[in-house]
Amino acid sequence: MAPLKEGQGVEFAALVNALWVNYERSPWAQERGLYGWVNSVVSEAEELESEAVGEVFSPPDLGKVADELGDVFWSAISAGIALEKAGGPSLAEVLERVKAKLIRRKPWIFNPAMAQPRDADEEQRLYTKNKVAVG
Repeated sequence: MAPLKEGQGVEFAALVNALWVNYERSPWAQERGLYGWVNSVVSEAEELESEAVGEVFSPPDLGKVADELGDVFWSAISAGIALEKAGGPSLAEVLERVKAKLIRRKPWIFNPAMAQPRDADEEQRLYTKNKVAVG
């Protein structure tokens, strides 16, 4: 498995820490609660889609795409913090769960001894089959 590029893990941890501080010190962040942060994830994802798709015949502005992707991270991590504050699983547990889901649905990626899909279409079929079978 490819490791994180230099600084990525540190930057992700720093963002999570900054968002915890934001949540603890910002009445606005707290008042939004889980529902508000989940709505923010949806809204920011729509803005990301708009920037990434851009005009049909022109390439997207990758700087704007990066900014919108950052906003999605901000909202998603804040939603995870709000989930934990509401008594749900911790952000670490959420990350562990999504990693386990990825491994269940795409085991061939993490086990080179398994037969590998021949192409993207076959991989999509295997993924869909596993999603139904193992969640």
